[in-house]
Amino acid sequence: MVQLIINNPAGETLSCFSLPGNATVQQLLLKLIDIQPELAQAQAIRNDACHVTYRLANASTAQTLVQAGLVRQDAAAETLVVLMKADTSCGASVATAAVPPSKQDAEARILELFASSSASPSAKGTSTPAAAVPSTLTTMGEGTVEQPHAHVGPITMDVQELELQRRIYARIQQQQIDENLANALEYTPEAFAPVTMLYIPCTINQVPIKAFVDSGAQNSIMNKRTAERCGLMRLVDVRMRGVAVGVGRQEICGRIHMAPVSIAGMHIPFAFYVIEDQVIDLIIGLDQLKRHEMLIDLKKNCLTIGSVHVPFLEDKDVPLSEALEKERAKSRAEEDDPTHPERRHRDAIATTTTTTTTTTTTSAAGVASGPAAVVPGATRNASAPAVAPVLSEMERQTRLEGFMSFSGITDPARAAELLELAGWDPDGAAELFFDS
Repeated sequence: MVQLIINNPAGETLSCFSLPGNATVQQLLLKLIDIQPELAQAQAIRNDACHVTYRLANASTAQTLVQAGLVRQDAAAETLVVLMKADTSCGASVATAAVPPSKQDAEARILELFASSSASPSAKGTSTPAAAVPSTLTTMGEGTVEQPHAHVGPITMDVQELELQRRIYARIQQQQIDENLANALEYTPEAFAPVTMLYIPCTINQVPIKAFVDSGAQNSIMNKRTAERCGLMRLVDVRMRGVAVGVGRQEICGRIHMAPVSIAGMHIPFAFYVIEDQVIDLIIGLDQLKRHEMLIDLKKNCLTIGSVHVPFLEDKDVPLSEALEKERAKSRAEEDDPTHPERRHRDAIATTTTTTTTTTTTSAAGVASGPAAVVPGATRNASAPAVAPVLSEMERQTRLEGFMSFSGITDPARAAELLELAGWDPDGAAELFFDS
């Protein structure tokens, strides 16, 4: 930063402020006009220490103060003298007429300076008359040097430029997210593996149950279906009815104040809230974990109760959620249903492939009549290439948007190219994207 002291020819200090070392002459003029609008009539600026005087001429205000000679390199402070029209000793005529010192004229001068910096005469292909060019500064004894125009200021920045800045920021942010994802896949791939929930086997009234150990649940919960199986509905205290609020909202049928639960041969009294519609049969919450001083030992993968270690169930023994089971059953039913659209589409593809193979084999053998012999090996080889499913434009757009949301790709053309290579299979396209 350079400390600038602005004086008039009489030596009186008009203002004192700081500007960056790479500030332009245009920024200096705008600062002066903002402080005192009457300085819009300034005809020249002088630096007595550098023996440099700048007059209003056809010079570019995009020059920095160092290039213009008004500020010395690495200077901490400079004193500048602003010369008005009456103070200039040069006899040359001034191109710009006198402007009354008013606020409206000062604002017009600011906009005029921005317009002159953003539209250079070389861009228009014709030279601009001196009377039409806004007053700028040039060094006495030096010719006018064409400089690149200054960056458009915030006054003239329109909505399109702001939108462009937002897009650039979004692209940079997406690049950082993609880089973070790539680093995570390379250095910590285990973080993307599914986590198995903690279940232990237990028995209530000789009914085997797989209980879910959840230290994040405030109370232990049993669904109504399990309570009926275990014959505990007769013990439900309906005075404790209410509503459970957490992830969703469920109705509480009541509370079982005490029920013996057998865990690893130990009979432990538990208290449960009975929920009307709960996916998990039984949840051992924080209330019972603290009450019986149970310890979740993730290193040994077991639940420690006193001196007894109850191992958690393995992945193959963990019960699937009812919603997931229904989804898998629905998928299997659709695959077995011959009237399902995708099943008919696969059958049509298989029929087309077999017919094409048969015709090719017949032509190669040169058989004029009779049924064509289909070679099993040839049929398999012909049907080996994957045939992309015939998708409607809406289905393609849906898969494209889903794949872009999953992979983080912002370029639709790039995402469509990967989907085309993978036969519009999002999983295959994701493998191609992460392997590249």
